[in-house]
Amino acid sequence: MMLGELDFDRAYIQTSDEQHFPIINLIMLLLFAVIMPILLMNLLVGLAIGDLMQIQQNARLKRLAMQVLSKRIFFFKIKSFFKYIGTTSYHS
Repeated sequence: MMLGELDFDRAYIQTSDEQHFPIINLIMLLLFAVIMPILLMNLLVGLAIGDLMQIQQNARLKRLAMQVLSKRIFFFKIKSFFKYIGTTSYHS
């Protein structure tokens, strides 16, 4: 798929008599065909992992913000509850 535009038959098979170093050319092509997809996939995996680190950092900050907000709400409710208890009078 990555080497489709090279026209392998015309460049490497049919004109092998006209090439100066046909074996070296073929070896270089095979090395390129094997190594380049591996390198590209490693680069894509590295990019994805770098994005995951950024996402984890953002999630950690968001979790801390949510914890602070929930504690503020909790303490506000406790404060209003005790205020309510203090204003009610018990007549026995």
